[in-house]
Amino acid sequence: MTRTPRERLERAVALVEEEQAAVEAERDAYRRFAKRLDAIEPTEVVQTEMAATSAATAVSTGTNAQCNALARIERAYRETVMATPDFEQQYGESFTAHFTREFGAELATRLHNARVLTPALYGGLQQAAATAVHDRKRYYRILRREYDSMTACAKAVQNIHGSLQEIHSRLETDLESPVLGTLDAELAELETKCDPRLTNRQQLVADRTAKTFGEFEDMRLTQYLYGELEVVYPALCTLAECLRTIRNCRQRCLQ
Repeated sequence: MTRTPRERLERAVALVEEEQAAVEAERDAYRRFAKRLDAIEPTEVVQTEMAATSAATAVSTGTNAQCNALARIERAYRETVMATPDFEQQYGESFTAHFTREFGAELATRLHNARVLTPALYGGLQQAAATAVHDRKRYYRILRREYDSMTACAKAVQNIHGSLQEIHSRLETDLESPVLGTLDAELAELETKCDPRLTNRQQLVADRTAKTFGEFEDMRLTQYLYGELEVVYPALCTLAECLRTIRNCRQRCLQ
């Protein structure tokens, strides 16, 4: 689908808003999961053979409780992290697959093979949940900066594009020198508005190139966010198009 510059940026802004909402939902889900973890008690590991013998009965009677604790962890994960509105569309994975994706293969294997919820395993789960919340808070801040930049570009392009259309129409009908001089001055003013925004946007993209964003590994944010658009740098492309049009119009004024 081919979009006008205005439509392209409007869709880009909407895509960032959708991602912000999804990340907020995930962040809050991991917070709820962490809170549910806090209500589960781990079991101390028996350290010696004598202690193991004297504690055999207690361990036996506590097995059901510990199995229940492990089951509660999976249930808590399903009812929080896997219950976000976009989970099926975004991931569509089983508990094991998604837990492994988010918390790593080592912790997932330890949980899968566990017979009791040891303090070490419990601590690993708590740390993983805290990290998941932290990563999404950080990612949300990045998205917020992207949203602010994209909305500013969209507003600027809307104003510049409207003025450009009017000037282009006048260029087609009035070629008198005084008029051309006036139009060139107007175009020069538009250029001073467009050029710095393009430079600032280029710097923003350059600053985060090759950085990682948690679960997104080395994928560039623009590729992830704007993959459905005809270009993955919608603001850069649109601003560059505007600047090119301005300069082409100025050349016509000087001919």
